Amino acid sequence: MPKTSARMLAFAFAFAFFYGTPSSATALEKSPVATAVIAHHATLVHATYAELVASLELLSARVDAFVAKPSAASHKAAKDAWVASRKVYGLTEAFRFYGGPIDDPKTGPEGLMNAWPLDESYLDSVRGAPASGVVGNVKAFPDITKDVLLSLHEKDGEKNISTGYHAIEFLLWGQDFNAKGPGQRSHLDYVDNGKNNATRRARVLTLLSDMLLGHARGLEKAWAPGVAGNFASTFALLPVADSVQKILSGLATLSVDEMAGERMIVALSKNDPENEQSCFSDTTTNDFVSNAQGLANVWSGECKTGCGKNFQAGPGLRALVAHREPRLAKKIDDALASSFRLLASIPAPFDSVIASPATSKGRKKAEAAVASLEAQSKLFARAAKVLGVEINVQE
Repeated sequence: MPKTSARMLAFAFAFAFFYGTPSSATALEKSPVATAVIAHHATLVHATYAELVASLELLSARVDAFVAKPSAASHKAAKDAWVASRKVYGLTEAFRFYGGPIDDPKTGPEGLMNAWPLDESYLDSVRGAPASGVVGNVKAFPDITKDVLLSLHEKDGEKNISTGYHAIEFLLWGQDFNAKGPGQRSHLDYVDNGKNNATRRARVLTLLSDMLLGHARGLEKAWAPGVAGNFASTFALLPVADSVQKILSGLATLSVDEMAGERMIVALSKNDPENEQSCFSDTTTNDFVSNAQGLANVWSGECKTGCGKNFQAGPGLRALVAHREPRLAKKIDDALASSFRLLASIPAPFDSVIASPATSKGRKKAEAAVASLEAQSKLFARAAKVLGVEINVQE
C-alpha cells in the first residue's frame, strides 16, 4: 500500500468536511479520512515488523558468535541483543487481538514467539536437577532439531514451553534466584566440560533464535505492501468499518485484558514472582513501556522508535476520532500519556514489586498503572461508538 502523504490527508479532511461528518459505520466507507488511516496503519505495521526482523537478525548473529566462542563479553552481547529485540517486539503487540497474521487461530506464530510463564525444567537443567529438560535428557532427545522443539512446545501443558523469546531468555540468563536482579547464568554453561551438556544447550539456543527470526520474517511478508494474496492485500479490501473495528479492538484488548489483566493484576493478586513475564532477565518493565508506546504509535500514526529510518508519520486513529469528536481524541491523548508515564514509573525488577506488601510504593504505582489502562480501554470503546462500530471491553 502506498504511504499517505500530508497532502492526501489534507484533501481527505477537506472532502469529509465539505460533505459532512459520517454518522455511522456505513458512512465510514465513503470517508477518505478513514481510508487514509487504514492505509497508514498497514504501513506502520509493516515498518515495525521489518525493524523486528532486523533486531532478530542481530540476535541470531550474536548468539552464533557467543556459542562459537563463549566468553563473558560475547554472552553479554547476546543478552543485550535479546533486550533490544524484545523492546521492538513489545511495540508489535498493538497489532494483536484482531485475527491478524500474528494470532491467526490456525497459522499465527504468537504462541511460538511469546509463550509464558515457562517451566524451566522442561527445557534445560535447573537447580537440583542437572539432567532435566530437552537439553539434559539425552536418551529421550538424542538429536535435537527444530521439529523436535516445535513438537514439544506446550505439549501436555501451557508451561511446557520450548520455543520463543522466553525460552531464549532462560537459556541466556538462567533461573532467577536474585531478588534484586536477573538470573546469573555463567557463559561457562556453554563451554563443554564433558558433563554440562554445553554443546546441546548451544544447539538449542541457536535453533531457537533462528526459529524466532523465521517467524518474524513471515509476519513482515504478511504485511508487505503490494503483494497479492498476503494479509496486507486482504486487509486493504475489507470494509473500512471492519478494519477500524479490528484496530480499536486490538488497542482495547492489549490495554485491559493483556497488560492490566494477565500481566499485572494476576501477578499482583497472587504475589507470585513466577508470574512476571520476562522473569529471567528482569526486563518486564521494558515490556510495559514498549507495549504502551506501541499503543500510542497506532493511535497517533507516529513512531518515535522501532519503525526504521525511512518511516514517515501519517494519520492514525486519532485523525478519525478527532474529526468526529475532538474532545474525546484529546482525552485519549491524555490517557495514553498518563498510562505511559505510570508504567514507566514502576520500579524494576517487577518481581520485587509483585512480592512487596500492599502498602509499598512500587505496588501503588503498579495499581495506578492498572487503573489507567482500564480507563484507557473504556475510552477506546467510546471512540468505537463514535465511529459507529462496536468492541468488547472487559472489566
